[in-house]
Order: sequence, then structure tokens, then C-alpha cells
Amino acid sequence: DSAKWREACEWNRELFGCVVEAYLDLLSALPGVFRNDASVMYQMWPSSDNTRKEFRTTVHRPLYRSLSEKQLFLHDNGTLSKMQGGVFKPREANDSLRLLFRKIFPMFQCSLALSDEFRAAGVHDVSEITPERVREKLKKDPGLMDACQGAFTRADFSQAEAAARFSAFVTDALEYCLLDLSAHSDIRSQQFRALIGARLLPLANGSVFCFPFDAIVASEQEQALMPSMRDSFVDPKCSERLT
Repeated sequence: DSAKWREACEWNRELFGCVVEAYLDLLSALPGVFRNDASVMYQMWPSSDNTRKEFRTTVHRPLYRSLSEKQLFLHDNGTLSKMQGGVFKPREANDSLRLLFRKIFPMFQCSLALSDEFRAAGVHDVSEITPERVREKLKKDPGLMDACQGAFTRADFSQAEAAARFSAFVTDALEYCLLDLSAHSDIRSQQFRALIGARLLPLANGSVFCFPFDAIVASEQEQALMPSMRDSFVDPKCSERLT
């Protein structure tokens, strides 16, 4: 009858609640197990793709909602925080930009796929690095690029190699900051407006300027014909990649 059915449903809810609590306790203990590399613990976190459909709503999603409130999110310095204490890695970003992102955001070491798991579980405060957020940070602090450049000059590179690597790095950053603009209409004018104030324009002389700057786009061969104008040319590798 209906009374027995309600009793059975309540029993099942309590049972699955106990499963979630036990699972949560096990996952919460993993940082102490993997002391040498706490990032390994995320390999133990369940994936919705590998979870039977009937358990996604009863176990998987409640588990992730509970995990979002735990101090289990690993930073590069080895500390753990709650989800509100950092951001997930960006999508579609070159690995070289990790240097920039680490200077701007407290970035988690866990996989970006986990952010999707939390969203699917109904967690709303999932913070992720985006092109727009990076643009805004660069506008507020043009010195960020100087801080990144120092990593190249301190490395075991010749001056010319360090300059070339840094220019490629700036081009990576510029390309990333354009990702969310390419699908819009009136692309060129919108891209320009979004970049105003961001120090993301690498010149052929190795310097980096903020947009807008009256620079000239020309191929490497064309620039070789006018060496006296080197300070006015966009780095040819940048213009070749992005035009």
C-alpha cells in the first residue's frame, strides 16, 4: 500500500544519504594519503560518465554538492581551499599561459572536467578563467606583462631567444583574449574595443604596447626592406598567426 511505499522510499533516501556521507569521508581523507602529490586524489573522484544513470541523481550529484563545500581544492603552492578560494583552469588555452594565469588568479590544480561535474550537480559558484576576465585583469595592471617577461630573462636563454620566446608568449595571450570575440558580428571593431587598454601588442623590436597603438602590420620580408621602421612594426610572427 501507499504507506509501505512511502516507508520504502524514505529508507532508500536514508540509505543513499549514508552512501554519500561515507564516500565524502573517504575522498576527504585523500590529501593525507597522497602527501607527496595531492593532485593524484582527483583521479579518485567519480565521473558522471562512469556512473550508472540511476545513481547520478541519488549519489553522484549530492556527493559533488557536498564536495564543493569542503577544503579539497589544491593550489599550486600546495595549500587546499574551498571552491570559493580559487578558479578552475581555462578552456582552450596554450600551456605557456599558465605563467600568466598563476600571476592573475589563484588557480586550482584539478582538472577542468571537475568544474563540469559541479555545474551538472547544480553548484552555481563555479569560477573559471575566461578570456574576458584575463582582458580585464591586464587592463587594470599593465605591469603583469613585465612580471611575466622577467621569467624569460631569468631563464637560461640568450637575449635574442628570450625576446623571441616572450613575443610568442604575448601572442599566445592575445590569441586567448580574442577567443570569445570571434563568434560575434562586426568582429574587427568589437575586438578592438575589447582590447583597449590591454598590453598585448608585441612589436618587432621586442617591446609590448597597450591597445590602441599606431603600429604597422607587415610580413617579415616587407619589414626587412624598412629596418629603420622596426619600432613601428607588429611582430611578424604575431600578425602571421592572427590575421
